[in-house]
Amino acid sequence: MVPLTSLEIGWTKPSSVGCLPILSYTINKNGIDTEFDVSPTATTYTDLVVGKIGDKVTYKIKAVNFAGSGEYSEPVVITIGQVPSAPVDLAVLKIVSKTEIQITWEQGASISIVNPLTTSYKIFLDDGSGNGPQLYYDSAPRALANIYTLSNLVTGNSYDVTVKAVNEIGESTPSNPLTIHAGVVPSQI
Repeated sequence: MVPLTSLEIGWTKPSSVGCLPILSYTINKNGIDTEFDVSPTATTYTDLVVGKIGDKVTYKIKAVNFAGSGEYSEPVVITIGQVPSAPVDLAVLKIVSKTEIQITWEQGASISIVNPLTTSYKIFLDDGSGNGPQLYYDSAPRALANIYTLSNLVTGNSYDVTVKAVNEIGESTPSNPLTIHAGVVPSQI
């Protein structure tokens, strides 16, 4: 895994500092205080040694004055990396039969150091029954492909199809929906 070499965190200064000015801030990373204090005028900190994709890092911050240290902030847990971008260009590739439609899509934004490789896709169908999109197919752990044949569709029904990309960090937002119509035959002449 490629390590993430820097990460900037930010905070808002305390609303009350008592009668003494803030001398510094102490940053706590994964339960260990940093070896140096951050300037009292700072509201950001850049961590130069973060971790590898998928690591969870916990940060807490406290203000320090001549009287001592304040309480730590609520912890912030950051997972290194990003979920994939939503798939794009969802389209019907082929109508296989009245109850089978083959769809295709393209991967979203390109892979980068913080956006690791897409490992699988999840396909959701919304049949309009009021239950919302339901998981129809999960490609994990099978081979990754951007073509899938939806089968056992009910003739005459319409469906909204969405696809999510998945990587080791989590799931993308859904693709834009594609409306498909199963087994639609021509109207009477």
